[in-house]
Amino acid sequence: MLRLKRPIVSFDLETTGTNPETDRAIQFGGIKLFLDGTTKEFEILINPEIPIPPETTKVHHITDEMVKDELPFELVGPKIKIFLRDCDVCGYNIKFDYKILVAEFKRVSIPWNPEFKAVDAFKIFQLKERRSLEAAVKFYLDREHKNSHTSLSDAKAALEVIQAQLKRYDDLPRDVDELSDLLFLKPEPGFVDPDKKFIWKNGEVVFNFGKKFKGLPLKNASTNYLTWMLGAEFSKPVKQIVRDALNGKYPVEPR
Repeated sequence: MLRLKRPIVSFDLETTGTNPETDRAIQFGGIKLFLDGTTKEFEILINPEIPIPPETTKVHHITDEMVKDELPFELVGPKIKIFLRDCDVCGYNIKFDYKILVAEFKRVSIPWNPEFKAVDAFKIFQLKERRSLEAAVKFYLDREHKNSHTSLSDAKAALEVIQAQLKRYDDLPRDVDELSDLLFLKPEPGFVDPDKKFIWKNGEVVFNFGKKFKGLPLKNASTNYLTWMLGAEFSKPVKQIVRDALNGKYPVEPR
C-alpha cells in the first residue's frame, strides 16, 4: 500500500477540450485518502461560461444544459483549493488536469501555489504495461471500468489501480516522495530532463526548444540566456541543469 506522509487526493477533471490555455473545467471529482485509511469524496459540476463542443460532449456526455445553472470556477475554485490543501495528489495522466487547474486559478486570480508530490497511475502503467485507464482497470482489477469519463468514477478507478500496481510490482517504491521522483524526475531515453527541454546528441547536451536555440549545444549558450532561464518558468530539473552549466558542469550521457 501507499505509505503516506499526509493525505493524498486522487482527482480527475472533465473539460471543454484539451488546450489548457483556452479550455475550461466543467467537472471536478476527487477522493481523499487519509493516513488512517478513511476516504472523503468530492464531486462538482462547473459552468465553464463558454460552449462545450459537441465532439467533447460525446466523450464525457456533459452538455451545456447540464452546467448552465452551475457555479463558475471563480466560485468553485476555492472549494477545490480547500479539498486539495496540504495533500499530495494522484490520478491517471494528471499532468493535463493539473495544467487546467493552474490555468483556471490564474484566470480568476485565485492564488494557488501547491507544493505536493504526485503519483500517476498512467506513468506507472506506461512504465510497466502502456495502456488506457479502461485497460488498466481490466488488467489490474479484472473488471470493466463502468462510467468512464465521469470525474469521480475515473478518480476512484485511478486510486484503485495504483493500489493494485503496488501489490503487483514489488520493485516500485511505496513512499509517495520516491514514487513521484521515479515517475516525474526520470528522463525518457534520449532526453536529458523529464520536460524534454534538452536532448542528447553525439554525447552532448543540446537545446530541444525555441527557434533560435533548438539544436544548439548547451555549452555554447550565452550566460545571459542561461541566467534568464533561471528566472523563467522552467522546472526544477531544467533549472538545475542550467545552474550547473553556469558553473561549468554538464550532464554525462548515461550508458
